Parts: sequence; structure tokens; C-alpha cells
Amino acid sequence: METLPGRLDEPQEPAGARLSEDDRALVADDGRTEPRWWELDERSVSLLQTILRWSVDGLAVVAVTVFVLLQLGPRNLLRDTIPTGGDMGAHVWGPAYLRDHLLPHLRLSGWAPDWYDGFPAYHFYMVVPALFIVALNVGLRGWAALLPMAAVIAALVLGRRQPVRSWRRRSLYTAAAVIALLGIGVPYAVAFKLISVAGLLTLPLAVYVFGRMLKLPFPTPALLTVATLVFLFNTQPPNNTGNIIGGNVTSTLAGEFSFSISLTFAVLYLGVLIAGLRTGRYRWQGAVLLALTGLCHVIPLIFALIATVTALAVWPARARLRWLATTLPVGGLLTAFWFVPFVGQRAYSNDMGWEKIPASLGHLHVWDLFSGDHKAVRDEVIKQFLAPKSLWWVLAFAIVGFVISVVLRIRAGLWLGITALVMAVAFIEAPEGRLWNARLLPFYYLLLCLLAALGVAELVRAIALLCARQPERPVFAVNALAPVLALGVTLLVVGLPLMAFDHLGETRTADGSFALGPFSMSADANPAPSWAQWNYSGLENQSTGPGDQTGGKNYVEFHDLIATMQQVGSDRGCGRAMWEYDGPRLERYGTPMAPMMLSYFTDGCIGSMEGLYFEASGTTPFHFVNQAELSTKCSCAQRNLPYSGFDINLGVKHLQLLGVRYYLTATQQATTAAANHPDLTEVASSGAWHVYEVRNSALVEPLANEPAVVTSENTGADWVYGQSNPHTAPVGHPKADGPAMSWYTDPSQWNVFVAADGPASWPRVAPREQAPVRPVAATTVSAITSGDDSVSFDVSQVGTPVLVKVSYFPNWQVDGADGPYRVAPNLMVVVPTSTHVRLHYGTTNIDRLGWLLTLAGVALVVLLARRPSLAMPGAETTSSERLVGFLTAPTRQHVEPPPDG
Repeated sequence: METLPGRLDEPQEPAGARLSEDDRALVADDGRTEPRWWELDERSVSLLQTILRWSVDGLAVVAVTVFVLLQLGPRNLLRDTIPTGGDMGAHVWGPAYLRDHLLPHLRLSGWAPDWYDGFPAYHFYMVVPALFIVALNVGLRGWAALLPMAAVIAALVLGRRQPVRSWRRRSLYTAAAVIALLGIGVPYAVAFKLISVAGLLTLPLAVYVFGRMLKLPFPTPALLTVATLVFLFNTQPPNNTGNIIGGNVTSTLAGEFSFSISLTFAVLYLGVLIAGLRTGRYRWQGAVLLALTGLCHVIPLIFALIATVTALAVWPARARLRWLATTLPVGGLLTAFWFVPFVGQRAYSNDMGWEKIPASLGHLHVWDLFSGDHKAVRDEVIKQFLAPKSLWWVLAFAIVGFVISVVLRIRAGLWLGITALVMAVAFIEAPEGRLWNARLLPFYYLLLCLLAALGVAELVRAIALLCARQPERPVFAVNALAPVLALGVTLLVVGLPLMAFDHLGETRTADGSFALGPFSMSADANPAPSWAQWNYSGLENQSTGPGDQTGGKNYVEFHDLIATMQQVGSDRGCGRAMWEYDGPRLERYGTPMAPMMLSYFTDGCIGSMEGLYFEASGTTPFHFVNQAELSTKCSCAQRNLPYSGFDINLGVKHLQLLGVRYYLTATQQATTAAANHPDLTEVASSGAWHVYEVRNSALVEPLANEPAVVTSENTGADWVYGQSNPHTAPVGHPKADGPAMSWYTDPSQWNVFVAADGPASWPRVAPREQAPVRPVAATTVSAITSGDDSVSFDVSQVGTPVLVKVSYFPNWQVDGADGPYRVAPNLMVVVPTSTHVRLHYGTTNIDRLGWLLTLAGVALVVLLARRPSLAMPGAETTSSERLVGFLTAPTRQHVEPPPDG
């Protein structure tokens, strides 16, 4: 028998005699202690498990992201075609206007004359997603792109040679990123498409990072990533509401891509938040991510702030409050350049009157739903919104996750559950206002998915421990296989209603079920892939669409209309156009909003009275009144307005009042009425469309009488709605009876304009009071010129009020006149003090204050980055340790550990 070198006279001990008790159990029957050829030492096992862990995590992130990408149609995303569909088709206008008109003047927001008689672009709508599109679009293309690519490579190589944490290395890497972003460009349409889906494609990775930042044990982060599939392809609540609430795929394709981008930043912020509350680090990162959340969309910011409050409640400590006190204000300051003007001038925005859902919820509160008198409402809220049938299994696992979190005191699970409950309550309690309560549901659904994944992960980890010989050594294979199995099951459940496996033989049975081999499920079809195909195949490929019985090339029809308007602008002059709303015909162009793109396709020559950013202009409600008068069947998108039926005479008067130069008809009724109207002259036609020029619609004209200043109801929504409101008119009260709307719908009052403000010499009247007639000296207006953000003209007589048919906004300033003053409906009046008058869209003190605060925020970010981490409460036992203790408590004494940090 061979022995180890040693003294020959040393007595030999039996094999295993010197081994520890635990090691003896591993000794082979023949007494050998050497590992067999297939056995690995502890270090090798640890390394292998680490590699497998990262592989499983990577598989989850990559598989989910690729699956989402495949449903969006990567080939169409890279085609240089103009995206369309829903709001998406009109969103195309915005970043292009930012690129071509605002940024060259060093502005992130400014005046745009293209919609609603002009409106403040990106003043009431988030600008950062548009900046992403512009950044991806600008730069060199083709062979010329090799130059910036070479510069990027050079910067990376030089940076690699610098010390790891040196400022030179960071500067070179930053320069490489900036050159890559701004130096290499892609076509505008492709850039738009890629950014529009960026939130969807980055959310799985963001959720994975979120799980890692929370220090959730393997395999929880991977399972969280898999759960995002359920959220992204969720279409609840029913009746298509879930397709427009935000965050999911269909909402994004409907135009809510800013929301999905913001949600990604919100998830990253929350991960950094919890890591910061645990370690005292990441303050400047938290501030930047919070700012990006708000600058991409306001509603996810509300969710992020609510989750911040609940996080402090779950992880209370004075030091953590200090972390928040030095992070949140800095994030707020970074957003000030946009939020300060947004809040300070919100009275000049429009309220579309979104209706709270369900309508039966009305003004009820959460505690009212526990009453037997409101059982029907409670059942509707629960069954259709908080616990729809298709999400029962998610809710069940979420409840399991929350219960386990309570038992094991897993603070992450407690936080997710409490925040989900708060969002559910907020959905019920949110008053009927500008914030549509349905927009709070995406966060509730996302939290349920994450909590369900956490519950599954804890069950899997418990099984891995129970199957182990030693509780401290869970069976790794169980934990590793769980995300793979969960991924397969989730792909099947989510993918079948998408018909994602049709190339593998998936079929749709006669009863509506989806079948793939031995698997079958009954579910409503998910429209996401068809919507993506419709949107991203492009405006140029809309050959057949809803309501099209001709099989004709719809793009050809739309293209011819655009070409006709280009020619009209060249021959007759540029100006605004009011187009008849003909829903079925417009849908065939890819979206009923297609004519909103008149300005985009005519290089700003022909503007559209209707635009996408409904809330951004105080002229919006008056446009929709016009739409009802000039369309045989209007969209009438804004609620609680005094809509009339088709009335060509009143409609044309309104066009003249608003300075609209062209009127486009498509239906036989509107075309016949327009042809017989004395103030309309047909100047062109294209297919079913007829183009009429409107007489007496000059952009600037003198007034015959002094305006009268309304002493009350002259600000905010009162200007339009008066004693009513945009949402639900009081019983027995007329709709929208504010001074401006009452004046606008009664031409007998038009001899005297009513104003929200004006010189002391102008008469004062109460709302809806007959204004006195005070004639003024006659004057002649000439030499009218207009640009993107300016209007100039000459007058023959100073002191006579002059009407400028451009939407009012406080940023308008005037040289050579007093004013401008806001007059009904939402136009401007100036009183010339010189024979030459020039109005221009300028900068107010509110704008300057916003930028000053943002600069202060940038300085504080730099300061936070240089400050040391805050001291936080000591580390506490992990959920893994508590799970071991919980499962082994019956077999050994166990001291209850403190809660997880």
C-alpha cells in the first residue's frame, strides 16, 4: 500500500481518521479521499456556478429582448419609411421641427405655426425623447461615416491606455460616446422608429438591473426579467383601454413611446434608490435618472415619487432621509428648465376632459366600495381593472410573493406589494381631471408582475434548499433551471395569442383557441405584431386598410393630396388649412391624423389647424367646434363643448376669424355645400379631395371697435368653460359657457371682441354681459409678413387696435405697439404706437428662472459626484439566511434574525 512520505516507523492511521466529520461523509467506500475525475474542487465549483449564473441571467435578458424585437418587426424598423398609425403618425412632425427650427436657435422649446393657429412646441410636451431621435439622426452617413467611426476607435484606444480612474480615460470615453452619437447619423425615419421602441427593448434589461441593485438573490433578477414579457404584452383593461394606457407594446405603438422610455428610466431610478438607501452611494446617479424620468414623461415620474415615499416607509432611517433630501431636490432642479415654465404657464394649456374609468366609479372613494350599496361598482373595478381574468395567475403569484415577503420579512417584496396597493388606491381615488386615472394602472400591473416573479423565485429557492443535503448549500441546478423553465412557459403563454410561433406550426382553431403541438390555450388575439407591421411598414406601404373597399393604393391618394397642396402653396401662397374629418378615408392613409403632417410634407408652407398636441394650445377647443361645423361626422375629441351639426355658414365665419386660408373637403355633402358658398373658391382638387380658398381671412386686420375686458373667468379653463368644466357638466348647466366660448358661438357679439386683459381705457364687462360699442379710428394694415415665430406689419394709423390671428401665449412680445392682449377666442390684439409693428416669440422671466435652476442642478450633480457616500445602518441578514432559518427551524434551534436591509 502506498503511503505519503514520512517516518517509516510512524504508525499508519486508517483512511479518513484525520478527516473532519463533514469530510468523512465524502470519503469513498474504498477509503480514498482523492476526488474522482468528474469531481471538482470548491473553487472550480464556485467558478462554474458563477459562469452558469451569468449565463442564465444573460439568456433571460437576451431572450426576452429578442422576442420583443421580433414582434416589432426588425426589418420594418430599419426601413427608411415614414412611420404611421394612431398618434405615432403625427409624432413624426415634432423631432423634425425641433431639429430644423428650434435647435438652430439654441432653443429646446419655442413657437410652431403649424398647428392650431400656432402653439408653444415642447412647452407642454416632453422634449427629451425628441432629442434622442435628433441625436440619432444627425451626423454623417454612408462612406463619410467612416470618419467619425475612426475617431471613436481612436478615442477608445487612447482611453484604454490611460490609468483606470484617471480623468483622461473618462474624458476620452465620453468623447467617443458623443462622437458616436452625434457624428454617425441614420435616416430620420429609422431614427424615429428605433427611439420609439427603445423603451420596450430596454425595459427587460432595466428590470434585471433593478433586481441586481436590490441585491435580490439568484435566480430572482432573471425571473423578474421574464415577468416583463407579461407586462409588455398585456392588453388589459378590456375594451381596448389597455392599448392606450402606456408602458405596454400596444400603447407604445399607439404613440405613447415617451411613456415607455420614461418607465425604463423610472425602473433604473428605483433600483438606484434602493441601492442608495442601503449603501449611501449613487446620489448623483439617482438625481439624473429621476430627472430623465420626468423629462421623458410626467406620469412615470409620479409613480417614481410615490415609490420613493413607500421605500422610505419600508426602509426607515434618518440617514436614508438625508440621502433623499440631498438627491430628490437635485433631480428636481435638473428638470426645472422644462417644469418651471410648464407649471408657471399651465393656465394657457388645454384640458381635453378625459373621462374617469369606469364611469360608474364617479366620485366614489375606496371606503365607499366596501358598502353594500356599491357592490356592482366594486365588482366592476375589481373584475375589469384590478384583477382581470387574464391576469388572475399573475395576481395569485403576486399574493404568494407578498405573503412570503411578510413571513420572511423580505423588504423588497413588502415594498413592491405596498406600492402596488397604493397605485390601486390611487387609480380609484384619482379625481376626474387632467390625469386620466387609467394611466396609473400600468404601474400597478408592472408591480404585480415583479411581485409574482419574486414569489416564484422564493418558492424555487425553498425547493432548492429542501432538496439539499446541507441547508447552506442549496441545489444549484434547481435555481438555475427555474428561469429557463419560466422563460419557456412565459414565451408560450404570451406568444400564442401573438401568433409568434406560426412558423413552427401554430394554428388558430375554430373556437378561437391557439394551438402549438400538444399545447393549446383560449385567449383573445394580441394585436401587437399587426400594429407594428401597420406602423413600421410605413406610410408609403398603406395599400389596403380599414374601410378600404377599392383595393387602391392609399398612399398614392395621400401623396397626390400632398402634392396638390404643395402646388397650391406655390401658386396661391402659404397658409393654414382646415380639413374635413372623414374618419374612414383618413384611416386608409395609416392614421386619421395623416393630414396633420401637411406642414411636414410642404416644408411649413401649409399648416394644419388640427395637431397632435391637443393640450398644448388654448385654441384647441375652438378648432373642434369648427370641426363639428365643417365635417359631416366630426371626431369631436374634446369633451363638454357646445358642438353643433354641419353648418357651412358658421364654419366659414370661424375660418375667417381664425385666419384659415384653405378648406379641404372629402365627403359629397361638404363638397356640395362648399361649392355653393360665396366666400369659398375652389382652387384645386385631388381625387375625392377639393381645396377651397377662404376669402377675407387675412392674418392681421384692424378692429372697428375697442375690445371689452372681462373682469372674471378670464384665466385657465374658465376662459372656455366658465361655470362648467371639461369633464362633467353640472346637471342643468350648459356646456362650456365661458366668456370666450360664449362669444365665439354667437356671431352677433363679434362687433366687440372680449379680452382677458387690456389697457385701462378699454371698457370692463362681466362674463356673458353685452359689451358696449366704442368705435375707433380707421386704419389700414399692409406689408404683412410672418415667420416661424414672428409677425410684422405696417399700419396707417397708430392707436387703433389690430387683431393678429395667432394663438395667444405669454411669451409673445411686441415692438412698436402695446400688448399683446389675449382676446376671444384665443388670439392677440396689439395697439400700435408706431407705423411698423413686429411681434416675436421671446423668453420670459419664468423661462430664465427655469434655466437658472437647471444650471444650479448641474453644479450640484458635480458636487454630489465628488462627495463621499453617506453612512447607512449596518448590514442585516439576507433573505437567503432567513429562508434557511425558516426551513430548518423545526430541526434546530434558531434565533430570529433582524429584518433584511
